[in-house]
Amino acid sequence: MVANLFEAPRLQADQAAGDLHYVLRDPQAGEVLATAMPVAVGEVRQPAGMKRFFRSTPGHMPGETQAVPRVTLRVVDGHGATLFYVDRAERVVGHGGVPECAVVDPAGGVVGYFTNDHYKFFDRSFEGPVDGNGMTHISGREHLRDRDHEVLCDVVGLLDKAAASRGAVGDGGVLVVGRDQSIWARLDRQGIGPVMEVNPQVPRHHRMLLAAILLAGRLGERLLLPLIQGSFDPPEPLAGEPYPGYGDVHSFYMRYQEEFIAWYKKEMRGVHRLGSA
Repeated sequence: MVANLFEAPRLQADQAAGDLHYVLRDPQAGEVLATAMPVAVGEVRQPAGMKRFFRSTPGHMPGETQAVPRVTLRVVDGHGATLFYVDRAERVVGHGGVPECAVVDPAGGVVGYFTNDHYKFFDRSFEGPVDGNGMTHISGREHLRDRDHEVLCDVVGLLDKAAASRGAVGDGGVLVVGRDQSIWARLDRQGIGPVMEVNPQVPRHHRMLLAAILLAGRLGERLLLPLIQGSFDPPEPLAGEPYPGYGDVHSFYMRYQEEFIAWYKKEMRGVHRLGSA
């Protein structure tokens, strides 16, 4: 492997041979930069019977009655050495949103998280400033955060409202914008697969977070399929944890998820009462 994941100007995540297996490549040079494979898939904790019924509340978020297991990918270089892990949290019943992904170094140190503000996803107005190209900037919904959950970057969606109103493709891609308003990366979601252009000034450990955005997208696509087509192929069970601290890496997020579910149920009950009045 000649190319280096931490120096490449472009990144793309593609499906590889094997379920939940992916390659990170430079799409222009055609070189494989790293390979990601599953090392742990958690059990699906799906409440049964009436408990499941009462836990879920029909509302705006699709898939909230379906639990999705935790999935951990190991990202390796061409020599098989571990570069980092991308660990997607479990989604429990009652929550239809997208779980966070933690990025963890080989020694178990948390680099940061790719996550979202679940509450902001209820804002369907898609309002924001409009740039010179007519793109509306939808911000404040997805973030890259550091190990202490402080925001490093806003993952800003670009929406062409005029095109969308005509039934055309309104997705203008994504900007990853740092706290100082510098552009860390630009993601073009048109074509065969999303391509990320990376600012060469972004340091190595933050490039792991940018790669996680791409892998999280691929994982999200794949983990929706079992809800439609059946299950996926899990890896062989590990004798121990994939990395030190594995059991606690999502503890903050899981508490947040439970708090959101309680809030969401309350909000939906209020909506239904208004609708039946």
